[in-house]
Amino acid sequence: MLGLKLIHKNIFEDPFFSDFFNFEECDSELKVDIVDNEKDFTLYADIPGVDKKDVDLKISEDGVLAIEVNQKEYTGRKFLRKERTVRKLKRSFAFDGIKTDGVEASVENGVLTVKLPKVDISVSNERNIEIK
Repeated sequence: MLGLKLIHKNIFEDPFFSDFFNFEECDSELKVDIVDNEKDFTLYADIPGVDKKDVDLKISEDGVLAIEVNQKEYTGRKFLRKERTVRKLKRSFAFDGIKTDGVEASVENGVLTVKLPKVDISVSNERNIEIK
């Protein structure tokens, strides 16, 4: 029985499980669809009730799109019932062959839309190499 207690204790003290029992801090998942179009990738993310000022989008030079939603806590109100949660969401996606300087985003009806234009592969960056 002592061995079981030690294992039990170690599992619950493991940092891997730290958010599992902390329900207030636990984030829900950001649901997305990603569409591969001819000239771009389009990402759609559901963010109902979130103001665009609470969304942070970043794209790295190597094509990693990071989305972070930090919904603000309602203050100055006396709640009779509070069922909606303040959300903190974060996800990253790696895209190959995109023009990072042409990425555009918009929010409409609770859906974040991010358009990531593809690099035009018909334009060749080849050059001849002189053999010496």
